[in-house]
Amino acid sequence: MLNTLNLALQGKAVTVFTVQDKIKGARTKLKLWCACIDCREFDCFPTLADFLLETKETLGDDTVTAIKEHLQGLHMQLGKYFPELDVDFEWIRNPFGDIIEQCTKLSIQEGNSLVDIASDGGLKMWSNDDIQRHTLAKSRRMAMRRPAYMFNARYNSLTLIEERFLEAAEYGNIPVIRRMLEELPEINVNCVDYMGQNALQLAVANEHLEVTELLLEKENLARIGDALLLAISKGYIRIVEAILGHQAFADTTKLTSSPLQTETHDDFFAYDEDGTRFSHDITPITLASHCHEYEIVHILLRKGARIARPHDYFCKCNSCLYHQRHDSFSHSRSRINAYKGLASPAYLSLSSEDPVLAALELSNELAVLANIEKEFKLYAE
Repeated sequence: MLNTLNLALQGKAVTVFTVQDKIKGARTKLKLWCACIDCREFDCFPTLADFLLETKETLGDDTVTAIKEHLQGLHMQLGKYFPELDVDFEWIRNPFGDIIEQCTKLSIQEGNSLVDIASDGGLKMWSNDDIQRHTLAKSRRMAMRRPAYMFNARYNSLTLIEERFLEAAEYGNIPVIRRMLEELPEINVNCVDYMGQNALQLAVANEHLEVTELLLEKENLARIGDALLLAISKGYIRIVEAILGHQAFADTTKLTSSPLQTETHDDFFAYDEDGTRFSHDITPITLASHCHEYEIVHILLRKGARIARPHDYFCKCNSCLYHQRHDSFSHSRSRINAYKGLASPAYLSLSSEDPVLAALELSNELAVLANIEKEFKLYAE
């Protein structure tokens, strides 16, 4: 019981009222258990009850008295360390009762605000727990995020359930995520916060492996590719392995394709600037090589991922001509990113039979490119 109580009193959403309720419940249970002991009923102690049933023994009066005294002492100590709140504070939790007397103890502005809340019939549809969680969580997010949240229409259109879902994913609240996924099958798991990040991206960004695994079990989950890139950039190997185990990667082309190379804009990547922090030409193996994540590079190589060597600068194929004509900057950037990945020690050492020879050949190639494409001069040096 104490372990459960300890966990219930932790977390950013816990208030003095939550503590009061949990302690009151624990003390009431202790009184109930004392009454059960007086009747020689030990079912409230499953381990003890099973032991007595198996051994067919009975407890002596001295043992029963010692157990009861221990429970009574625990009841007293909890009351000492967690005294009950003054009843005058009850109106904060339940503002829908008779609040006239309380308003006289407040300033006129505070009293008027309390009357407005108490008169709002819509708020009565919410449970007290919902009101506390929503108010605390939203005020905390607004304080941290400043005015940015005001300018994202998608964030402002979130329902209360979606806000709680995203918050649980961000803070790694496994029980809440599991319960919401089980009890609310219609919940939109792809809803996004003020920064355009969905629950999967928030869970990955904060290294919540268990939450990530729960979300990956859902069908029609979006932005799995972005979540993989995020996990790679942070070096979260176990999360990378969990994401790579998703059915989406049964198609091996997902490992070698970047958002820029994807023929159809499905929901595997976020194609807007708000939804991803990575260049649209970056592939998982390229990013892992840039970050010098040897183990992740090894995992991706075993799954068949490779960094495609860029075409010759003077290549006249349809793809090169198209990208040079429509977006020469992105075309040059994609070539630089590819060569940067190829030159990575992690990629060279794990993908080449003779890393030294491969490094010398690549160095010579970059030296030639530096005289043609000035962007490569830094890497050639």
